[in-house]
Amino acid sequence: MKLKRLAAALLVLCLLLSTPALQPPALAAAPYYIAVDITNQIVTVYENGNRTESGIVRQMICSTGKARGTTPVGTFTLPKNTYSTERKPWYYFPAYKCYAMYATRIRGHILFHSIPFKLDRKTPIASELRALGSPASHGCVRLLPEDAKFIAKKCLKGTKCRIYYSGKLNRSLRKKLLEHGFSRDEQTYGSFLADGNDSALPLKKGSLGALVEQLEARLKALGYYGGNVDGLYTAAVAAAVERFETATGRSATGATNQELWDAIFAGDAPAGMYVTLSEGMSGPAVAALQENLKAARFYTGAADGSFSAEVRQAVADWQRYAGQAVNGKATAAQQQALAKLAAELAERFPDGRYGLFATQRSTPMARTKAQVKLYKSASFGSAAIRTLSTGKRVRVVAKGNGWTQVTYGGATGYIRTARLSFYTAKKTVYEYCAIVPNPPPAEENAAEEVPGVEPAPEPAEIPDPVPEPAEIPDPALWAQTGAEGLTLDGEAESPDDPGEADIPLDGAVIEDADDCE
Repeated sequence: MKLKRLAAALLVLCLLLSTPALQPPALAAAPYYIAVDITNQIVTVYENGNRTESGIVRQMICSTGKARGTTPVGTFTLPKNTYSTERKPWYYFPAYKCYAMYATRIRGHILFHSIPFKLDRKTPIASELRALGSPASHGCVRLLPEDAKFIAKKCLKGTKCRIYYSGKLNRSLRKKLLEHGFSRDEQTYGSFLADGNDSALPLKKGSLGALVEQLEARLKALGYYGGNVDGLYTAAVAAAVERFETATGRSATGATNQELWDAIFAGDAPAGMYVTLSEGMSGPAVAALQENLKAARFYTGAADGSFSAEVRQAVADWQRYAGQAVNGKATAAQQQALAKLAAELAERFPDGRYGLFATQRSTPMARTKAQVKLYKSASFGSAAIRTLSTGKRVRVVAKGNGWTQVTYGGATGYIRTARLSFYTAKKTVYEYCAIVPNPPPAEENAAEEVPGVEPAPEPAEIPDPVPEPAEIPDPALWAQTGAEGLTLDGEAESPDDPGEADIPLDGAVIEDADDCE
């Protein structure tokens, strides 16, 4: 039996030795190699296996640990993600109550990630942005968002990362990278090093510096950008550039070269309507708003591009007229609505002779004194349409002694008159109307004399017929009308008559005193 078991074991061993081993496929070498120079606060990404200048794929400014030793020194292999939010757009730091973009773990709690953002995930923390390029973190390696994204998406698990002190400060390279990071997709590394101090153009996402600040301020004044003027070329800045490119008939790239820069800063650059405008702002976008407010007859000042208290009041008046929430700030949608209104008025009144008038109308209304039913006809035996609680407002169609016809919620029916309290609601309706100028005096309408042409002879004067005796008005009627003259129906109009009256708006908007539900 023992011999049989031994023979079986030897047979199995022979089979194993003769069968090829099923080994897992070898992992391909990581395509990149990362070097973090703490002395210069520079991160360089090389092609794996080529750590010369020709192998540089991307180079960027960074911020490592503020305290010496907080950023570890050595060569590390980027591990797999510890948390699901790693290498994703947003990573939260609960200890510091802030977010960062595209966090990639190096070792332990040390990460590559973007500069910190506030809890709104829109605003980079200004002090941390200004500190980029100097030791400022708690140990992680901070980058611009686009650089952090490159590492998160390209430098995957298994990528080698060397963190070291070079010991020699390269001021010229630091200056270049503070102005604009290097990407081999845009230029060669040699041309990047040869560029002068104005090499920030073209600008793109991830660019940083004074030129970006100028661009942000100009796009904000034009009404294409609503973010902070902080010198950081974020996705929001790129989107604003794309809006300008589209508005001027260009292909949307989001990058700013010299030709586009000149167009953005040109005196005739078109204004956009993508930013909420408020008091204290200035620029072409505000000037466009002022022009449209003038066309809508809510503003009479100069279109000087300054959002003053007068402009704020004009915006508030228009918001009341348009049934919008009144706050004196013009949102992008409201600016677009005003521009559309101005264009329609220009087409309707090409001579510019028009005004906005308010017509005040009186509407008979009633409130229910108690819970009542709205009947289909003036009879308790008819079907009830609905039940109304106490204090509901209804519009009166016809008041009767026993029943009153009313409308409520789109339905028309009847309610007992005794159960209603009647009143009059005044409603103001606005309308743009043409203003007809007074006719010129009669003498100005006379035909001009034409030299050398005899005027036509005037017809002979025809004697007036013998006048008929004047009719003597009825004494009773005279007493009734008094000195004001006769009216069509024999009654004088009362100043308290609740009929319609055209009232010029004159900058003020009258709200409804009441209305039905």
